[in-house]
Amino acid sequence: MQVITQGILQVRRNFKNMLIFGMAILVVSCVETRDTKPLISKSLIIQPGPEISKDVQISLYEPNKIYKDEEYLMAFSWTILNNPVINRSFISFDITELKDIVELDSAFVTLTIIPGSGSNMEMITPSGNNEIKVQRILESWIADSTTWFNAPQLSDDNVIIVSTKDTSHLHTGLKLNVKKMFGDNLKSENNEFGISYKLTNEEPYSVIMFASSEHDSIAYRPKLEVFYKE
Repeated sequence: MQVITQGILQVRRNFKNMLIFGMAILVVSCVETRDTKPLISKSLIIQPGPEISKDVQISLYEPNKIYKDEEYLMAFSWTILNNPVINRSFISFDITELKDIVELDSAFVTLTIIPGSGSNMEMITPSGNNEIKVQRILESWIADSTTWFNAPQLSDDNVIIVSTKDTSHLHTGLKLNVKKMFGDNLKSENNEFGISYKLTNEEPYSVIMFASSEHDSIAYRPKLEVFYKE
């Protein structure tokens, strides 16, 4: 009889402890629910002009030259007097305001193709096998001193390959989905998000030219759009 009584008492104690523990969980849960704030959906468009822009192109033909203040950013493969001419371009956006993102919904970079005019029309209108390869810039860089020899390192993760052969993009913009690239960038300590593009096949003769941040028309300048929650 004593054994049974002790068993009953132990069961009661266990049950009481379970109730106390359950109440504690309930209280904590309620407190957490009260303290949790709903995420707010936001968006930000970054489209810098000449004063604060950071873009440049580099050229194998003149590897020491700094192409900082051009209105165009080329992915280019040509020849001059049988010498190869290969140009690649780099763009970065200041994303200091976006370092506290809780959840990234989407991110896009828009580049606008600008055709040439006059005697240069044939050379700078989209032509050839002008498929481009877009990569994320991995390190800080200075546009005023970037040349072919010291161009910043690029990532091979989440590379974007896109055909620009379709001239319907003229004046309307080529919108690149860079969500994965941007997500990778958020994991770093970099306060900039930068991309570089070049021809996937740099054999002559192919060219595509996008407006730079120096372009007179604001609508044509490179643009970063980010949709997120915080």
